[in-house]
Amino acid sequence: WDSDHNKKLIARMPAVFRSSADPKLTADGKTTYLAPIGDATMWPGAKGVRISEVTDGTSNTIFLVDA
Repeated sequence: WDSDHNKKLIARMPAVFRSSADPKLTADGKTTYLAPIGDATMWPGAKGVRISEVTDGTSNTIFLVDA
């Protein structure tokens, strides 16, 4: 993640991944977007969950967090 190769790409980070809360984080190649992981999340392990598998509706589901 923090390899020399990836650090060279920070300036080319797509705007959608840039933190609107803290532009300095973006300049450092960091983001405030987080993906909760665990048994009761969209990312319970190595394999994610398909949207079609969300049986209670996506309006009741948290995919990502801007923290």
